[in-house]
Amino acid sequence: MSWSSGQRSVLLAGTAGLLIGASVVFILMKTSAPAPEQLRPVRHAEVRTLFYSNIELDPHGACDAVFPVERTITFDSFNHAADAEQRGAAVLTQLFAGPTAEEVSQGFSSFFSAETAGLLRKLRIHEGDEQTAYIDLHDMRYSLSGANSSCGSLSFFAQLEHTMRATVGVSQIRYAFEGNPEMFYNWMQIGCGAAENLCDPEPFR
Repeated sequence: MSWSSGQRSVLLAGTAGLLIGASVVFILMKTSAPAPEQLRPVRHAEVRTLFYSNIELDPHGACDAVFPVERTITFDSFNHAADAEQRGAAVLTQLFAGPTAEEVSQGFSSFFSAETAGLLRKLRIHEGDEQTAYIDLHDMRYSLSGANSSCGSLSFFAQLEHTMRATVGVSQIRYAFEGNPEMFYNWMQIGCGAAENLCDPEPFR
């Protein structure tokens, strides 16, 4: 088939138009598509308060006396920090790693240390008439030697409860080892008080 000069001009113009249009679409897609780093959540840092014992600040050595330290904690995103369970878990992980070398030099002490840094198994917070935190711990009783003595348990609970109340504002806290609250409370020499329903495993599941 032979083409007239006019037909060839129309064909060439149409082809050029298609190529230009495709190029414009490609450029718009490339410039409007977010770069991979823009898709990542922006990390968010907050200063949070932890509580440890400190014999220098409490020369009388009261078992349940605890004092604040501030830590800057980095969360994956602002939404992560705003979520009570995720915020609480991040702060507890810091608490369970124990005082830093600088804090120790200032007199802070704890049953928590590098050996117990992985103590937290799971945290759940129940929103009800009383906001309750369910702290499920790995069975690291060997690393918490002394925390179940009469004075040690007061210090253990004071550090956790002051930290959690400063972080989340819970009304009460329940504990378990490996999802088993009876194991925890028997180790703490408290036992399962029926009235308080301490050993109900259901909330830890």
